[in-house]
Amino acid sequence: MVLNAAELAAEWDRSGCTTACGATFNELHKKLEYLGRTHYYQYIPTLGVDHLDYDRRLCEWIASAATEDDRRTLFEFASEITFFNREDFGKLYEAAMSGPISRWLVDELKLSLSEGDLPTKVADAAHSGTWYCPLSDSMPIADFHHANGIGGIQYRPDWRSIVAFGEIDRLKQFMNSQHSRIDRIVLLEDFVGAGWQISEPLRHEPSPSGLAQISHDVVTFAQLMPNISFLFVPLIICPEGAEKIRDMVAQVPNAEVSPVLELSDAEFISPHHPPHPGTLHERVFDLASRLYPLVKGNGLDMRPYTAYGNSETGARVVMYSNTPAGSLPIIHHTSNTWNPPFPRSARVK
Repeated sequence: MVLNAAELAAEWDRSGCTTACGATFNELHKKLEYLGRTHYYQYIPTLGVDHLDYDRRLCEWIASAATEDDRRTLFEFASEITFFNREDFGKLYEAAMSGPISRWLVDELKLSLSEGDLPTKVADAAHSGTWYCPLSDSMPIADFHHANGIGGIQYRPDWRSIVAFGEIDRLKQFMNSQHSRIDRIVLLEDFVGAGWQISEPLRHEPSPSGLAQISHDVVTFAQLMPNISFLFVPLIICPEGAEKIRDMVAQVPNAEVSPVLELSDAEFISPHHPPHPGTLHERVFDLASRLYPLVKGNGLDMRPYTAYGNSETGARVVMYSNTPAGSLPIIHHTSNTWNPPFPRSARVK
C-alpha cells in the first residue's frame, strides 16, 4: 500500500532523515500541499475526472522509485519544479507587449523617445498594421489578445502551419488587402526549449534553376516577404533555444527576436548544465540517468527522447497548459513502470 504524502513526510522526519535545503520533510509537504491547492490544480492534462489529484500523483510518483533514497530525492525535487500558472502567463502576455513589442515598434516607426505623443503612436501601431500570430498551436494566442485588449485582424493562424501549407501569393494578397493592411508580424511562442519548432524545415520548393530544392523553416520563410518586418517573441526560452534562434535571425534582414523571459542555467539539470557536486540537483542528475529504463518502460516509440528530455535540455519546467518535451522525463513521462506528477499530453501519440 502506498502511503500518502503526509505519512511519508512524517515517517522520514521521525527517522532523522534530512533534506538538502534544511527544511523538514513535513515542511516540504506543506509547501507542496499549498501549491497543489493554488497552482497545480490548473494543470490542464489532469483536469479530467479520470486523473488523480496532485497529492495522489505525488505519492504514486515517489512509489515508482525502488529505493528509499531515490524516493526521498523525488520528494525533495518535487518542490524544485518550476511551475508557471495561468496568472504567470497573463503577466508574460502583458510584459511581451509593454517590453519587447513596444521597443520594436519604436524602432520600426523610427520614433524618438522624447516625442510627447510617443505612447499614442506606439499604441496605434500595436493595434493597426501589426499581425499577432502563434508560432505553433501550443501558444494560446487568444489569451494574449485578451490580456492586451488587441483586436482588428480576424485570422490568427499558427505560423508553422502557414509555412508548411500556406500559399505565399494568397498570404500576400490577404496582408495587402484594404481590410488587413499588415506591415509587421509578431510571432509568439509560450515555451522554446532546444528550438525544434523554430529550426525544423517545413517547406520544400524547387530552386530558381530547378536543379535543387530550397527548404524553409519559420525564420527563413520571412525572407519570402522582404517588405514585412518580423519579430519573434518567445515568452519563455531556454539557453540552447535562445542561442539557436539568435543565430538564425541574424541571417534574415527583416527579422528580429526578443524573448520575454530567458531561463538561467540554474533551471536545468542535464549534461549541458552539470550540477554542483553535493547538491540535490546532482542527486537528481544521477537519478534521472539510473531510472531512465524505469521511466521509459516497455514503450516502443522514441519518447521520452533521452533521460534528460528532448535534445537533453533537462528543464525542470511545467506550465499549466502542459509540460515541455525538453523537461526531465521523470517529471512528465508515463509508462507501465512510471507514474509522473505532471503527465504530459504529447503532440503525436
